[in-house]
Amino acid sequence: MEGDQYGAGTARCTSIADRNGNFITLDYSAPAGGVTYTDELGRQVVLSGDGATTTVTVKGYGGAPDRVVSVGTGMIAAADSSGTLDNLRADFRSLPRPFVNDYLRTRDYDVPHTVSGPHTDLFPGAEGSESIDGMNVVTRVNLPDGRSLRFRYNQYGEVAEVVYPGGGASQIDYQGFPTSMCECQPVSTFRDVFDRRVVERRSLADGMNVDATWVYTGIGTEAVTLEAHAGDRNGPLVLSEKHFFMAVNAEYRNCTANIRVMGNGTGYEKWQNAKEYRVERQTGTGTQVEEQHWEQRAPVVWGNDPGLTYN
Repeated sequence: MEGDQYGAGTARCTSIADRNGNFITLDYSAPAGGVTYTDELGRQVVLSGDGATTTVTVKGYGGAPDRVVSVGTGMIAAADSSGTLDNLRADFRSLPRPFVNDYLRTRDYDVPHTVSGPHTDLFPGAEGSESIDGMNVVTRVNLPDGRSLRFRYNQYGEVAEVVYPGGGASQIDYQGFPTSMCECQPVSTFRDVFDRRVVERRSLADGMNVDATWVYTGIGTEAVTLEAHAGDRNGPLVLSEKHFFMAVNAEYRNCTANIRVMGNGTGYEKWQNAKEYRVERQTGTGTQVEEQHWEQRAPVVWGNDPGLTYN
């Protein structure tokens, strides 16, 4: 945040203070390579773990007992004793596991995998030691009262399902989309997959039947429509929203036009980039019930390098 100050020692952050005088200190002497966070009132949060489970301990304040939450991790594509890939959402478990020319390869570019077996990955070329299959992700959060949250993933390593303590669940669907933005080479050649967004979210109160569905539809890069339905996406429309954003336009937008803006990840975007400026809300019958607008109250001083396309 603006105005925050970070203290460092032996290449690690040891303190964070904001401009209002609030601060936390970080102590790395907790067991198993953990970290203790202490604020200005003496309240503490301790993170510790053994690689498979991370324990979050919130120290008691004012006589309250410690609260302990443990976070379990596991590999997305690791099968259990029955051969079930339990950390994948059920509808992804039966999909063929890709070898080469898989779903990550786009019309722009195609590079076969170098690994010998099926795997899951999100970023292009992320095989071998970078393969998502071989990396731990959060699979469970155990709450202080003994209940737990369960997390399952899709083949891209994105959270696709959250199972709640009472048995209910939320499911999230994503989709890749093409973009004119140019990221660091050679990632831009895979931009249809590198850029992804949520397209549908479902609520299942009993874990089986869909009670409500939210559908997100992108209109170019400048607007997103949200529709809420009772039941599945074909159920009655309850409400709709349209969110408008300032047009995406970064200084590394066109990789081929200017060698200075190849997209090395260090450049600034226009400050307006992707800022929301209007929301329209309607009932299921189409009656508009609310409209909100945002605008900048004062001009913003920005860099003026003629070699960058945002000028």
